[in-house]
Amino acid sequence: MSAEGFEQEYIEEAFKTNWIAPLGFNVDKFEEELAQKVGVKYAAALSSGTAAIHFSSGKTI
Repeated sequence: MSAEGFEQEYIEEAFKTNWIAPLGFNVDKFEEELAQKVGVKYAAALSSGTAAIHFSSGKTI
């Protein structure tokens, strides 16, 4: 855990909101911040390296 303890807050929020899917506000925010940090228009948080390989095949989605 970080010194700030943010992880505990995120876990409690997940239980309070009944969050069970790998989508939602926190993932959206992470993708936005990552894209901004690396200087690209979009970023995608994926579930595995295999998903990333399939996603990076160059096909437009």
